Amino acid sequence: MFKYYSPVDDAIVFFTSKVNKSMTNADLLRNLNKNYPTVEKKLERLLKPSIELEKKLSSAIKTIDADYEFLFKLDESVDGILTHLFNPAWLLFSYCSGRGEFSSDLNTCIRNLHALPQHKRDVLFLSYMSDLEVFEDISMIPKVSEQECGQLIETMRTLKMEPSVRTRLIELYVNFDEYVSRLGTILKPAVDVIIANEAIYAEDLRKNEAEIDALGGLRGVVKQKYSFAMKDGIAERLHICVLIPNDASMRDDVNDNVDAFFGLNILELVDVLYSGRENQKLSTMFKMLSDETRLEILHSICKKPMYGLELAEQFSISAPTVSYHMRKLGMGGFTESYFDGGRTYYHANMENIKKFVKSFEDFLTSESDKK
Repeated sequence: MFKYYSPVDDAIVFFTSKVNKSMTNADLLRNLNKNYPTVEKKLERLLKPSIELEKKLSSAIKTIDADYEFLFKLDESVDGILTHLFNPAWLLFSYCSGRGEFSSDLNTCIRNLHALPQHKRDVLFLSYMSDLEVFEDISMIPKVSEQECGQLIETMRTLKMEPSVRTRLIELYVNFDEYVSRLGTILKPAVDVIIANEAIYAEDLRKNEAEIDALGGLRGVVKQKYSFAMKDGIAERLHICVLIPNDASMRDDVNDNVDAFFGLNILELVDVLYSGRENQKLSTMFKMLSDETRLEILHSICKKPMYGLELAEQFSISAPTVSYHMRKLGMGGFTESYFDGGRTYYHANMENIKKFVKSFEDFLTSESDKK
């Protein structure tokens, strides 16, 4: 039994990648080796479990028909970006933080979902719609209580979203139990293959879990690695995924509960890629600042701390877009956050910003690269 791992997540990754024709992990390794030839052996070691498990799954599961698109086709999220976290499969099975007890067993997941109270089902769908930016601001998101629930169809019908997405969400909402069972049947063969091949990833996974625990769990990792302080009093769930080794993503529901998805060996992978390559690290951080709105947000919170809705109103953007930009800035170490009076306030991490500026100056004036 692993603390942060569920084969169900990787089964969803597998089918999502197939339906959306995503790059394989073998392709990822080839691309990384071209860009980072000096650490080729380290990259091969870190990505080996992901590549081997992907091969096992592809060999065992051949049939991916058109019907799978309904469950695994990705929806565009913030700023029209496609990310592996946004399709019905993730919505139904992997948004766990606000649902109560977590289980990595597929059959237990299905039973728990069938028993999920209607108001918690509503939270799932509201959170997903919020991620897709169909609410213009946070005040539009309906409040869900145990007494008043199950009324989201009208909300879905009136919001601005792609007709295909609207149809799919309504279908999922009305026939929730049916789709939970159907998706469980589809996932089972992949889950069985993943469990049968545990030896491929078990050693790396245990090492990853020990490293995360040593940093203080999810809260410690995001604080120490990304300078992001998570709120107190919320539920959180860390998912390690073998099949997406190069990604770290966080999503929160309308009650601010957090699901975080970290690729296997992601912490070591980032260290390897950036080690001795200050130009790569600087380039990544400059990309985080390359969005004009994001840069203006950072400029504003350098003057004073501001909360999410305040930023949304100032820049005429939605609350989910604010969250998206703040996650980017937080993961770059440019900002920190704290919870006060029912609001999340963001402020600039001037110490890290000064370090970034100094690193850029040192890089430009370093003797080693001068001709």
